[in-house]
Amino acid sequence: AKAIENNYKALGIYEQAGLDVNIAWTYKNIGAEYYGLSEYPKAVENYEKALVLQKKTNDKYGIASALDNLASVYEEQNETAKVNKYNLQAIKLFEEINDGPAPGRIYNNSSNFLWRQKNFDSALVYYKKAVAIAENLGVQPTLAYDTVGLVDIDLNLSKNVLTEFIVRYFF
Repeated sequence: AKAIENNYKALGIYEQAGLDVNIAWTYKNIGAEYYGLSEYPKAVENYEKALVLQKKTNDKYGIASALDNLASVYEEQNETAKVNKYNLQAIKLFEEINDGPAPGRIYNNSSNFLWRQKNFDSALVYYKKAVAIAENLGVQPTLAYDTVGLVDIDLNLSKNVLTEFIVRYFF
């Protein structure tokens, strides 16, 4: 509650100074605080305010980040269409600005969401995209591989993905 209060104080100062970029990021911070408190309508309200201002200032990173945050809120509410919509928009923007790891993280988050909904085929597609991005960045994608193996077990597919997991982690 203190963090929200302090952010609202900062918001007032930024509004008086006309600092739209700072106002947008402060709304995003307020949204994150409400998200952490599971007050999802207030989180959405603040993320959307941030998104409007970030579009106004053409802050592509801020736009992508706000879209990613909105997807996270809707994921908590199991609103699949909105999760997919906002995640895909965020991925596109992060790719445009060449933010290497962000699309992989979003693909991984999306696949976790799809997996929990028992949409294993789509989850596997997104996990593989997350792994490919991580490998291109030279990052060891432990979580992505681990989860791909679990999706493979749930789907009872061929052992290709599981074998890849075993080779990378046990030999």
